[in-house]
Amino acid sequence: MADTSTKTLELVFITEGNKEVTVVVKDPKDGVTVAEAQAVMATIIAKNVFPVPAAIW
Repeated sequence: MADTSTKTLELVFITEGNKEVTVVVKDPKDGVTVAEAQAVMATIIAKNVFPVPAAIW
């Protein structure tokens, strides 16, 4: 029987207003490290992707 489960990677940000924003990545590559995830999160913050005041993680 085939494995039908889907892997997800959740990137959780907290805005300056103390609101939680989660970006869910479906089927991330195997072996994603914490450092890689944090680098992506830093890029998302630097590019002002969220339509809210600055996010922190």
